[in-house]
Amino acid sequence: MNGSGLAVVTRPSTNHFRTQPCHWERLVPRRRINSLTLRRGFLKLTTRVHCQLAMRMAAGRPGIVDMAALESPRQLDSSSSHPGYRADIDGLRGVAVAAVVLFHLKLGAAGGYVGVDVFFVISGFLITRLILAAQQEQRFSLRNFWQRRLRRLAPAAIVMVTATLLAGAWLMLPRDYYHFSKSVTAQVLLASNVYFHGLLDYFAGPADQQPLLHTWSLAVEEQFYLVFPLLLVWVRHWPRRRLLAGLCALTAASLALSVSQVANQPSAAFFLLPGRAWELLVGALLVFVPRLPNAPAWRWELLSVGGVAAIGCSIVLYNEQTLFPGIAALPPVVGAAAIILANSQCSTAVARALAWQPLVALGLMSYSLYLWHWPVISLLHYQFGATLPPEATALALVSSCLLGYLSWRWVETPIRTGQLLSDNAALLRAAAFCLLLIVGASTASLMTRGLPMRWGADVARAFANSKHKMGKFRTGNPRVADQDRLPRIGLDDAEAPSVLIWGDSHAAQIGQLCDDLAHQYHVSGYVASHNGFTPLVGVWRWNRSDSVVHWSNSVVDFVRRHRIQHVVLVSRWAGYLCIRENGKDNTLLADEQSRTYSRAESKRVLDRGLHRTVRALEDAGARVWLMKQIPAQTEDPLAKMIRGMRRDATAITGVSLAEHQQHTRDVNEVFAALPTVTLIDPARHCFDEQHRSRLGTSDHSYYIDTCHLSTVGAETLVRPALEPVFAEIAGRRLAGAAPTATR
Repeated sequence: MNGSGLAVVTRPSTNHFRTQPCHWERLVPRRRINSLTLRRGFLKLTTRVHCQLAMRMAAGRPGIVDMAALESPRQLDSSSSHPGYRADIDGLRGVAVAAVVLFHLKLGAAGGYVGVDVFFVISGFLITRLILAAQQEQRFSLRNFWQRRLRRLAPAAIVMVTATLLAGAWLMLPRDYYHFSKSVTAQVLLASNVYFHGLLDYFAGPADQQPLLHTWSLAVEEQFYLVFPLLLVWVRHWPRRRLLAGLCALTAASLALSVSQVANQPSAAFFLLPGRAWELLVGALLVFVPRLPNAPAWRWELLSVGGVAAIGCSIVLYNEQTLFPGIAALPPVVGAAAIILANSQCSTAVARALAWQPLVALGLMSYSLYLWHWPVISLLHYQFGATLPPEATALALVSSCLLGYLSWRWVETPIRTGQLLSDNAALLRAAAFCLLLIVGASTASLMTRGLPMRWGADVARAFANSKHKMGKFRTGNPRVADQDRLPRIGLDDAEAPSVLIWGDSHAAQIGQLCDDLAHQYHVSGYVASHNGFTPLVGVWRWNRSDSVVHWSNSVVDFVRRHRIQHVVLVSRWAGYLCIRENGKDNTLLADEQSRTYSRAESKRVLDRGLHRTVRALEDAGARVWLMKQIPAQTEDPLAKMIRGMRRDATAITGVSLAEHQQHTRDVNEVFAALPTVTLIDPARHCFDEQHRSRLGTSDHSYYIDTCHLSTVGAETLVRPALEPVFAEIAGRRLAGAAPTATR
């Protein structure tokens, strides 16, 4: 998506350029253009493009590229005003950015995310041409290359991040602004792809409310720009054939890694450079294809049409459930490469279609449009929720295009062409100053956990009182069970450990409560909690991970070694029977017997896994308890409460009892088939007299997100259900206590 859409053609006469007016200049009155700033910029852009195409036609070589001739670096890094400009590449970029925007707005392009892959191919092609051309003429400099990349990419990105920081300070709740500030710091460090690879867990909020999520692809390209030139410098003395073989090997290795990761580590395959590098390298390999002047033109026409078909089918047929990238990324990547290659040989009908002026104009501003469209859409999602109303969708589309144009016209173009900050030292000083301000603002947000005082003292107090203490009871390393380093609850000098709380993050959310109850009843035990790892033997989420299998086996072995008498299973049970839209993956379950991938199969896996786990724990000598999940909310409870407080609402509640029962119906059917397991149901303490779930008070929220409790929430909603359990484990019954379980 970065870099200019330039190749080299035979230079027409400059006199011809000066004396031949294009039809836009004849048809549009000059005084009319001067009166409308936005239209003037667009007309100027399309005029340049049309005049360049007219020059080529007049020269008798429409789009024929001389692969041996190369422009100067300054010309290669410039805009469409240069004679070597290829409109079809910018038109292809326009198609790519349009697909991405339509996908994010849910306007029919279900596979529009492949536009990013098209950008990668274009960038790899253009950057490799630039570097090899400069090396051939012995004028390549890493310093100059990176300075040009800085001039091309940084200014518009800095403006976008700054504006989004300000908008977020106005709109976002402290918790969300805190997470957003982390992503700002990652973007400044050119590592947002690494950050989002690891961040999109339960606690960061929905993906569509992460305003800088789209910068992962920019980070991939920026990392490529840092590494790839170093590689080409290192091998600069290699023969051309050896260099080509080396790049082919790297491309094949990266593609193989992507195919492997998409099955086992889909997040890494999607976000990180090693599994994405092959897409940029495919573009780089195009530079090595020589001109074939004797090849029939119909072959290039066919290749070009095939490329369009591959990209178009990907946009139409793919969706969010497609396993991507991996093999699924081949059609858009090969399609983009086919279009670039075919039209490097001759001007095809596809090239002439891609050279349509509005499409080319969209391509020229594609970088700025890509930068701005997602923050606009994300902040609107923050206000309206997961589904944007039609008027918000229209506003997002118009605002994205307007901001993209203004950024291209007044920020990106003047600085890239040297009209502003022409001196590189001045550019570096300005960029460093702006980045320091951005880092300072994000650091202030991180230190205060989201600048809560922006919302007033009442909201700041509610935010401060609505935290959790999960970190103490979570583990990120499955080996801690093998090494007997699980977090303890209760007194260390109490009797032999008798209870283990085992589960995913929902076990960690009640860890502090269990620790308090263990102290109260002089019970000793452990918490085995791992985010996203179900407390089931031989079960994993849809992408199998050996660490998941190892973790569950290690916990069972821990129970056996320590002779744990009671195991309480805790999880977001119903959440594993439906797709979770967190932007990274889904959570359906699988095991060795799975042959399909569906909600119904996930229910069967849950049933098999629970029976397998209960049998293993009982064989180890433990009694098994199972805690049903708390009511999952459909809206962010903390945000709902704080907005209600600002409206002086007297009562703020969540989902109804009927909605909760519907959501957990399938898992309850599975639980009913476990005759030896004692069920614990906290739900009866989570609803008010009107059968609406309780979200909190004016001082604190019971939830930290839609399905996790705060420390106060666990104490209020879960203690009444768990206290009789600990009393029974301790060998005592609370006088008048409700039954500990229901069947």
